[in-house]
Amino acid sequence: MHYVYDISLADIDRSKILPRLRESDTFGLLWEASQRDLIHWPGAAFNEHEELPTSYAPASDDLRGRLNSILPIFCPNLNCMQAKCPTHECLYPVYDAEKPKVTSISMLLSEGDPCGEECFRYHVDDSYADTVNWEGPDSDILAVILATTADLFPCLLAILCHKPCREVFVMRSRLFPDHRIQDVVDEPIERLRKKKFFKDAAKLGSSNVNPYVPVPPCHHKGPCDSRSCHCYENSLHCSRNCRCDLSCQRRWKGCTCHRGTKSCQKDTCKCLRSGRECD
Repeated sequence: MHYVYDISLADIDRSKILPRLRESDTFGLLWEASQRDLIHWPGAAFNEHEELPTSYAPASDDLRGRLNSILPIFCPNLNCMQAKCPTHECLYPVYDAEKPKVTSISMLLSEGDPCGEECFRYHVDDSYADTVNWEGPDSDILAVILATTADLFPCLLAILCHKPCREVFVMRSRLFPDHRIQDVVDEPIERLRKKKFFKDAAKLGSSNVNPYVPVPPCHHKGPCDSRSCHCYENSLHCSRNCRCDLSCQRRWKGCTCHRGTKSCQKDTCKCLRSGRECD
């Protein structure tokens, strides 16, 4: 269709006659077709058409694209933390852009030890801020990191960006001005989460340890209480890898065996009783 009738790949996808040509870096009709093609060897007869790209290869300077291309094959389970995990086979969604909740003023007033002589916890005045000017990839790298973890403190950001902590604080303040950040009070959210969770837990089972069914993370916009959420549709708890908000009423809370000196035993650990990993 593409070579003979000069139909663009986008138009072929829009026709919905065939499966999508490229779903991701490792999925799609073109990718599947490339896995069963004959191996090229000298003297073999092949058509002269150029090969179509089987994936969306991010540019070398596209840090966010490169990050999103590797995340689906990197297992985020705390008991694993490796690529191409043979145990947890489902694909995990990429991280959505995160909105900041902590203002620069809150960071300055927070408790903590300075990370060094150039820590942001030492006073950063306007005259110093005027001297900070990042350009090109330095600013892009910080923006990509903050899009994933918007409230990471400058002390850690400085390590990731290989920049002085005070400079990182100034640049974050410019990317996230305080007047655009809506502070979130943790306590009311936690009370709401518990109230909703236990109200919904009656529907999931009074013991709250229903047998675990391995399903792909739901990962969708909005609360997990509608038909757009397959965890809701199947009366299952959401997992950490669903990337739900912390206030999600279906989120699996996990065991508390790690508190004190207790170890996870099948007769006392609700994770083990439900067939889940403790993480």
